[in-house]
Amino acid sequence: MASKVKTINIFCAKCQKETEHTGQVDLNGEFVFTCLICEGFFKVPAGYKAEDIKAHFEDHKKANEGQVSVAESEATLDELLS
Repeated sequence: MASKVKTINIFCAKCQKETEHTGQVDLNGEFVFTCLICEGFFKVPAGYKAEDIKAHFEDHKKANEGQVSVAESEATLDELLS
């Protein structure tokens, strides 16, 4: 049974800011959150309750905030190869 696509604002590791994400449940029952800007995604295990997922969002942000973004790496590579 396919679930309806919904959105939520959460931290995107690739964009390095809070962005709107779609939220879906895949065929394995895992929660999949996909950024509407960069299309990057991450999964949350099946069986998590809403409070667990909110805590996972916070852990995700703490683990990824301040990391070098893909865009920065691509710009550095372009500069290096030019």
